[in-house]
Amino acid sequence: MPWPKKHSNDDSEKLYLAKDKIAKVVLLDDEPELYYTHYVSNKTEKCSAPDCTHCSAGIKRNEKGKMRVRDTADNKEKLLAGSAAMFQALHEAVEMCGNRNGFIFALKRTGESKSTRYHVSALPLATVSAPTDEDDKVPF
Repeated sequence: MPWPKKHSNDDSEKLYLAKDKIAKVVLLDDEPELYYTHYVSNKTEKCSAPDCTHCSAGIKRNEKGKMRVRDTADNKEKLLAGSAAMFQALHEAVEMCGNRNGFIFALKRTGESKSTRYHVSALPLATVSAPTDEDDKVPF
């Protein structure tokens, strides 16, 4: 029998949207994995429904999600993690495109707390290229 290994949570391969920063990703999954959390005693705890004591106590639960993506900044596979609102905005963009294939999705988070909003744009994969000096010129 092998020696036991210490398990650690490595968040280096997770991608969280920073306020007012743009992240460009290629979606690797068709849909996110959703889960719920509770905010109790100044910390977040994962909901253990259906036998969750926090749910029984009437503590509000928050819907969250995570999804495999390829981050175009470093071309690494990561888990995009965030709120249900972020994934709803992303889902709307995917629906408008018809599917997730052939697109890079640019995501941006603005505002704080209850004023947080998510903006998503779909960029066709074939037309995305490295910027050149010509791209910086104003056409008029």
